[in-house]
Amino acid sequence: MNPEHGALPEPVPTAGVAIIDDEGRILLRRRSDDRTWCLPGGRLESGESFADCARRDCLEELGYEVELDGIIAVLSNPKTQTHRFPDSRTIHLVGVVFRGRPGPTPW
Repeated sequence: MNPEHGALPEPVPTAGVAIIDDEGRILLRRRSDDRTWCLPGGRLESGESFADCARRDCLEELGYEVELDGIIAVLSNPKTQTHRFPDSRTIHLVGVVFRGRPGPTPW
């Protein structure tokens, strides 16, 4: 552990998607636990790639598929990637953010 950062929880691998439409707008979702705005995404499940995680979470959270165009960022800095939940739990997010486009809708 780097003493500069103090005691931090174990890193949690995550994947998110900046879904950008034809007008350049980015889709955000509001978290149900603390009501903050964020990109769709979440924690990797066992045996899952970052890209698979990003696509799965978009389908679960938004109800439709996304097409991934590439990676925008790999984020790991504890100063900016630490999330505190309303119940005082703290996690250090380490993740990949993809650029994506809305995929075919189910309707």
